[in-house]
This record gives sequence, C-alpha cells and structure tokens, in this order.
Amino acid sequence: YNQWKGEMLCVCHWLRVQSSCDMPGNVENVRALLSHEAFDIRSPNKCSSLVRAFATSNVNFHSHDGSGYRLLADMALMVDAVNPQVASMAMGAFTSLRSYDAHREALMLAECKRLAGGPTAL
Repeated sequence: YNQWKGEMLCVCHWLRVQSSCDMPGNVENVRALLSHEAFDIRSPNKCSSLVRAFATSNVNFHSHDGSGYRLLADMALMVDAVNPQVASMAMGAFTSLRSYDAHREALMLAECKRLAGGPTAL
C-alpha cells in the first residue's frame, strides 16, 4: 500500500483485494478499513472497491455467524448518506437470499429488515 498510495487506481485495487479476501475472519479487517486513510466514503470508486467487493467473499460475507451480512448492511447504511448508488448496488448481494440454507436466509432477511429502518439502524 505505502509504495502506491498516491495512485488512486492502485489504492482501489488494494481495497478490493483486501475486502474480497477469503481469509477466515476477514470481517474485522474490512471493518478496520472503513477508518483507514486509503478509504474515502465520498469516493464512488473507493466505496465500490471496499463495499461491493466484500460481498464476493464466500467465506466472510456468508459467514455462519452472520457477521458478514451485518458488516455489509452497516457499510451500506454509512455509504447511503453520501453515495446511495453504491449502497444500493451493494444490496444486490442480498437478492439471492432464497438460494442459501434457511439459517443464512434468515440472517440476510434480518439485515434487510434492519436496512429498511434507515440510517437510525446503525
């Protein structure tokens, strides 16, 4: 990161790689990236790189404890105030909830209901 932090495309790629990593337990690393100097909530490309890419991680987004669904919903609520297009695109990850087991479907549905509550749901 340090070598290329002045190059926005490299930073976006770095965020995407960090966010989509299938290393178990990456949810907390992604949550920490929300306050990293590389992330700017006002930048559509950086938001997309971090938020949307996270949903591509089968290991972490679909974590059995639901922490991945909660993180994506938290990020969407944060981003929605500044960048509603990225937030709404990220929510596409919840549209396939019926194709998962009943446990994960229930966890996704709970996050969708929380999202319906708007920014106060954070």
